[in-house]
Amino acid sequence: MATSSFLNPLELWRTVLTKLEAELNTLATGSLKQEPVVHALHRLTTLSLGVHRIVDRLIDDLLHRANLPTHQDVVELAEAMRRIEGQLDRLLAQAAPDDTAPRPARTRRPPPTEAPLPPPPPAAPQRRSARRRAS
Repeated sequence: MATSSFLNPLELWRTVLTKLEAELNTLATGSLKQEPVVHALHRLTTLSLGVHRIVDRLIDDLLHRANLPTHQDVVELAEAMRRIEGQLDRLLAQAAPDDTAPRPARTRRPPPTEAPLPPPPPAAPQRRSARRRAS
């Protein structure tokens, strides 16, 4: 591979990142052997989880006040929908028509009728009532 006289910023970034990662791994490996560092990380992790729970409760309370569903509400609704859809599938499978019943042929022409209907009888002429002439 030929080297270029121009600096490649991506290559420079990759080199710096690789060296930084190696130094941090060495530092972390050495410092995790010390007891106070381990205790401090344990306290920091516990504190982070406590803050996370508090924030979750606050968000749930705000969503409740705004009359909006929480993530847990949406998960419960999705599970209820899955149960309902499963029950519908079972009911539809039980009520499905028999596949052995004959079906009409699928053509572009409409199915023939059995017998044409007879034409309606002609209507009888209506009689006009005779008017009496006043004399």
